[in-house]
Amino acid sequence: MKKNILKGFLMAIVLILAVTVFVRAANDTDQAIGQQALNVRYAHLECKVNYTDTQIDLVNKYLNVDLSADKNTLNSDLTQLNTFVVSNNKTEFDSFVLNPLTPDFKNATQDLNNIKKDLKNYNLTNDTKTAFKNDLKAANQVYADCSSEQAKAMTNVMIKHMDNVDNRWTEIIADMQKKNISISDMQSIDQELKDRLQDFQNAITSGIESTIKEALQNLTNAHLHLYARFETSRLKGFMGRIGMLADRFNVTTNLSVLDQRLNDLSQYTTPGHKYQVGDFNKVWSTLKDTSKDLMNDSKDILSQMKIRAQEIRNQRILDRNNTGNRTFGNRNMTGNQSGRFIGGRGR
Repeated sequence: MKKNILKGFLMAIVLILAVTVFVRAANDTDQAIGQQALNVRYAHLECKVNYTDTQIDLVNKYLNVDLSADKNTLNSDLTQLNTFVVSNNKTEFDSFVLNPLTPDFKNATQDLNNIKKDLKNYNLTNDTKTAFKNDLKAANQVYADCSSEQAKAMTNVMIKHMDNVDNRWTEIIADMQKKNISISDMQSIDQELKDRLQDFQNAITSGIESTIKEALQNLTNAHLHLYARFETSRLKGFMGRIGMLADRFNVTTNLSVLDQRLNDLSQYTTPGHKYQVGDFNKVWSTLKDTSKDLMNDSKDILSQMKIRAQEIRNQRILDRNNTGNRTFGNRNMTGNQSGRFIGGRGR
């Protein structure tokens, strides 16, 4: 599989697995899929380190150039990275890949490229030069095969992840439907996710790299928008339900502020918007904060509703008592009747 396609798989999984369900704690399936993703990403980086190690060994063998410092650094990085895989710590894993692993790879690659582009300065015989190039080609093929296997593994992880997301959405929709909250928009969004996932699975079945790449790109781009739209719709649905109850009990709310906050996300949730650096973090933060504020407001509203409901009950009791007193005062009772009314025995 071509390098750019592999890069697409790996970059996509970084984005997709960075997206979590904001208001629901990660379940066991989420954690298991996250662990599988880290395992695959580590395996791919291991392919890359082994490939670099092989090139360094060949440079030492044929050109007598020592790049062991680069080799030791990368293998030390890989050992440290493995500790984050074992602990299933994606945050530390991502941070370590960004720095120092990526700069260390760049340094090693630059050192190798500087040597390979100046082969004429090493006065190699034609036979030695040919052997060196052939060994490099063999190393390239080993790396390509290794990377291809990890790319295939990553597609399986991605499908599991998206299936899990869809299952979670289905649960949320069913739960909201029981609460008589509007779910039509969420149902249509969930169907879009199902369609994109089916396209991706069909592309994998086809085995055509260009088709797989396009379907993966569509799925990745669509998922970010679908997720943001789904969560926005979900929160608005709960706001609508809470607003109806608040109106019923004449309770003041801040729901309009939260609703406007979600409306301000429209530029990021519109299908087709290309997320720039920081965009999705803004969406994630806004949805998470709104969910938290809505939960707090809901508790306040519920407390106010209970107070208001008790006031209404007290008023009804008072009204009944007043009505009873007025009736009692207007009645012309005999002594016996009066005794029976207050519990005495009449003769």
